[in-house]
Amino acid sequence: MKVIMRKTKRNFTETKNILEEINTNSEMYYISLLLLSSLKKKCYSNIPELSLILDEENLLRLINVYGGQTITIPTKEEVKKYLQIVMVYYYSEIKGLQIKEAMKKAGASDNAAILKNFYKLKNLLEESKIPNFNRILS
Repeated sequence: MKVIMRKTKRNFTETKNILEEINTNSEMYYISLLLLSSLKKKCYSNIPELSLILDEENLLRLINVYGGQTITIPTKEEVKKYLQIVMVYYYSEIKGLQIKEAMKKAGASDNAAILKNFYKLKNLLEESKIPNFNRILS
């Protein structure tokens, strides 16, 4: 199948046999996502980059769970902050350290915010009664 690209705004013409140049399923996967981002809504502009992070199977899982919805990805700093809170919980509640020592060991610096969220986590875990949560962490 020949794909002929007509003159574009840049004034060049190119003929390629695109099927011969696509060597792997991952390339087809990337091109299909690129096509989706080009022909559909602007909100799909970052979709092709997902093929560099997720394989086809895991992207389809993501689509099955979140298809049609908007997902906001946290920053590394946000993830680090909440990981520190879980680490403070671990050192304090599982390993039995004093809260200040647990915070120091977790590398937590913003004491007031960490403490506030530590107690929120503690209450959340007590209220939700997640089975064996302490066993998972220990």
